[in-house]
Amino acid sequence: MKKIKASRSSSSFLVGIFVIIGSILLVSIIIWLGASSFLEKNVQYLTYFDGSVEGLDPGSAVKYLGVPVGTVGQIEVAPDGRLIQVTILISKQIEISDSLRVKAEMAGIAGGKFLQLYFPSDTAIAKMYPSINFKTEFPVIRSSPSGIQEIEIAAREIMNNIMKFQFDSVSYSAVNFFTSTSDFFNNQKLFNIISNLENTSSELKLLMSNANNINFWENLDHSSVELYKTSLALKEFSDELNKKLDEINIGPVIDEAARKYDSVMVNANIAVKNISYRFENALFNLNDLITSFNSTNKQIKRTLQAFTDNPSQILLSNPPAPEK
Repeated sequence: MKKIKASRSSSSFLVGIFVIIGSILLVSIIIWLGASSFLEKNVQYLTYFDGSVEGLDPGSAVKYLGVPVGTVGQIEVAPDGRLIQVTILISKQIEISDSLRVKAEMAGIAGGKFLQLYFPSDTAIAKMYPSINFKTEFPVIRSSPSGIQEIEIAAREIMNNIMKFQFDSVSYSAVNFFTSTSDFFNNQKLFNIISNLENTSSELKLLMSNANNINFWENLDHSSVELYKTSLALKEFSDELNKKLDEINIGPVIDEAARKYDSVMVNANIAVKNISYRFENALFNLNDLITSFNSTNKQIKRTLQAFTDNPSQILLSNPPAPEK
């Protein structure tokens, strides 16, 4: 009897060991097959951000124009100690090219974020990515500013374009021109020339009225001399005026100011269009967040209502039997 009991105990022990080893092998095979299948469908990439990625966590969604195509892996500081390195797993179906960009977008009102893959239409935004001066283990997808950051950049561009217009230079030239013009009309020399012209004209008129007088030729000669002197003075003043105007050089200044003004207005108009487009996208994203929040709120209300009406249906699979 003792031998029979010992053999039964040893066989049970062997069966138990066999079951445990078989279970471990089965679980290992399942994990290995699952990991292999996952790695076959997804490709690992890296992206780098030079700003805050608060709200982005491992496991966050990676979307292509709103469609989920992958997940976020590890988030850590880059080897240069300056950038943030994000590992992402993306489906092989997505075409990866140099023009593809990734940006962090808000995923909800709670502050969560996801990564959005897209092809930017604005060439200026496409060029705004952090430079990498170290070797990477996996291919890199360049990052771009988020929607909120794009609005900030566009507003900054508008202010920079407005500041490029040299208001002080134009104002100084205009004041200088008006000052010179005022000095010209208040010049005593001009007043004397006009007075001499008036006197000469009066004398010439008087001379013509006394043409039959004996002193006609003497008066005519005297008037001619005075008229000649006046014309010389007028010519001298005209040359001096032209010299003053050349020194002011107001024409090129006004032309340059007008050219800069046109350039500033064109750049400002482009920047305003960009900021309106980016702000519209931000509003669309906010609208999606509000819609999803409303849907979640409705589901919570239904659950609470069902729990209030019949809590046994939530807590138990079947209602309890009525008490006798």
